[in-house]
Amino acid sequence: RRQGHGQQDDQLRHARRVPERHEPAARIPGPDPPKELSTMLVRLLFASRAVDASPAAIESILASARRHNPQSGITGILLHGSGVFLQGMEGGRQAVSDLYGTIQRDARHQDVVLLHYEEILERRFGGWTMGVVDVGRVNASVLLKYSERAALDPYAASGKMSMALLEELMATASIASHA
Repeated sequence: RRQGHGQQDDQLRHARRVPERHEPAARIPGPDPPKELSTMLVRLLFASRAVDASPAAIESILASARRHNPQSGITGILLHGSGVFLQGMEGGRQAVSDLYGTIQRDARHQDVVLLHYEEILERRFGGWTMGVVDVGRVNASVLLKYSERAALDPYAASGKMSMALLEELMATASIASHA
């Protein structure tokens, strides 16, 4: 041994004696996370233009959503006015992604544009399989808070502005058709 290196040599000798087997770390006992936390929840907002903006066509879209959304764990809100839709949906990431893909191919929608997408901890639209707001019945001052004109134009607004509009409509109980 060289002088002054004895302690270092002893440390290296002991370091080489580390057992080779690897054991998994012990799991901290506790309850399993709630199921809703084990599935990633997401929120998606998009705009589209109606191919047919008649009341019957809009009712057909709503009926389809209310029939299919519960099976997929999807909740949401549809705003419509002057042939324009603003729709928000929430649910598991794969279910929301699949539904958005279906809507993009749906002949009842055109000019489908993604406005906002985020991972969420909890739902904001949980009370509706598909809530609905006819923008023609909303106070113009509410629309003016979030756009240049008192009309629904999500194409000219940011996703955050669109979400703020939805939240205000929820807060003012403007959303109909709880289901």
